[in-house]
Amino acid sequence: MPFTYTALLAKLDGTWSGTWQNRTGSGNIELQFDTVDFPGWGQLVGISEANLTATGCTGGAVSSPAVANWQSARTTVDFTDGSVAGFAFMFPAYNNETLVGDFVYLSGACEGQYGAFVLFKQQQ
Repeated sequence: MPFTYTALLAKLDGTWSGTWQNRTGSGNIELQFDTVDFPGWGQLVGISEANLTATGCTGGAVSSPAVANWQSARTTVDFTDGSVAGFAFMFPAYNNETLVGDFVYLSGACEGQYGAFVLFKQQQ
């Protein structure tokens, strides 16, 4: 069965949660992916909520949905505290319930904080 962008949208849409870790710490992470109408491009998938614990940053909710560039599997997220984090993903595993990747805070109180994560899709 060929892979399509429409199939990717269906797989990613929803809440994913799990843990992140680096060599000095760890915490929880939850990402909400939603389909967003993007003028001129149609429907794209983006992160509408992002919450990371134990990073030292206060921002949790996303200030605006981020439209992911799924050709490079990277996106940035603007948090309400003004910090920005970059996320890189590997596409969902064969079971379509596991998503792995990494993040780094590009600006704000946690600039330079990074980690690798494993997420599991939550049942709707």
